[in-house]
Amino acid sequence: MSSTLDGYISGGIFFLWVALGSYALLNAELSEAVYLCAVMLSSFAVNTLLKLAFKKKRPHEIDAQSRKFYLGAQRYAFPSAHVQLAFTAFALIQGFFPSLFTKALLLTLATLLSRLYLGRHWFSDVVAGAAIGYGVGYAGVVVWG
Repeated sequence: MSSTLDGYISGGIFFLWVALGSYALLNAELSEAVYLCAVMLSSFAVNTLLKLAFKKKRPHEIDAQSRKFYLGAQRYAFPSAHVQLAFTAFALIQGFFPSLFTKALLLTLATLLSRLYLGRHWFSDVVAGAAIGYGVGYAGVVVWG
């Protein structure tokens, strides 16, 4: 796959997440917005700790040039940070902004499929990312009450 197409896919999905997340945060009360950001940061911290614990190589590890795009713990594959954060955001949107459910679901699935299509993760990486991310997001909704 060309790096240009890779960039368009990843960049396009990222832009859509920024737009959806911005819309949600701008329509939240300040305390909710701060809380939602804290849950997302917590999910990222969990992901980083798991990557450092497992140190699983990515599918494209044989291509040394590909490694230059990943810094620190993000050079490891398990679990997929993109998918984990997408599912965390999806669970939060489902709980706090149900009117955005369909948009968030489609974007979450696009994120998951893109990680496989672009060859960045093994199937187990995205499944684990989805489960952990949804779990963290759901816990965030329950804790908020």
